[in-house]
Amino acid sequence: MNQDMQRRLEQMTAVAEAASGVAPTFHSLAYRNHLLLFIGHISNSLAMCMDLVARPVLVVAITGSAVQHGLISLVRSRRSQSST
Repeated sequence: MNQDMQRRLEQMTAVAEAASGVAPTFHSLAYRNHLLLFIGHISNSLAMCMDLVARPVLVVAITGSAVQHGLISLVRSRRSQSST
């Protein structure tokens, strides 16, 4: 039991030393799971922003109609309001 605690302490010390060159705000990124969560969140946010821009452009390019664009935007906004 004592050796296990010693090994954990050494691991935590190694992570803290590795993160010492990073700003205090981002110390949690030294942990693998936090880094993966952060990367996943950023990629998801970027994908949502791209969808927000690309879908109306695609609707206008296919139909050539601003009315269709408005209808699609209306349906999407209603759908997102009902899911919250």
